[in-house]
Amino acid sequence: MLKSLMKFATVAVLAGVAGPVWADVFPYSNARFGVTGLVPDGFIAQPAPANGDGRMFVSPNGAVTVTIYGSYDAMGDLAAYRDFLFETYSDSGTVTYQAGGADWFVLSGLEAARVFYLRVKQGQTCAGDVAYAHLYVRYDEVARDQIDPILGTLGRGLGFAPC
Repeated sequence: MLKSLMKFATVAVLAGVAGPVWADVFPYSNARFGVTGLVPDGFIAQPAPANGDGRMFVSPNGAVTVTIYGSYDAMGDLAAYRDFLFETYSDSGTVTYQAGGADWFVLSGLEAARVFYLRVKQGQTCAGDVAYAHLYVRYDEVARDQIDPILGTLGRGLGFAPC
């Protein structure tokens, strides 16, 4: 399945000039929470935070960031966590899209003149703790044609490694 997720093509137009086409993705795995995700090929890993929660990756032109990280379930309920994040993003921007299922949700919109896409998936760490895997993509409006077509692939790649 990972191999099928690794192959996709996008047509990229950035400010009227053909931009990079991400034909491949590479897997990322976080040891602390067991969070897994996919990152577009060519994105540059930034230094890992001291707490080991995850990693940020930046496109070569700096217009797009992809952050994959984990957190413990401090709220005790996925719906309460979604509501908390909805309010947080609504306070600092505008949520224009939301969707969800039994163990996941998506919030997307505008924040500080940039588009954001947040997907959260509930799961368990290998120690048995309830945790959340996060995919946070943030990009300039001019990169929308480049990023929007791959958000589904990146979102479906979010999860937890088998123990």
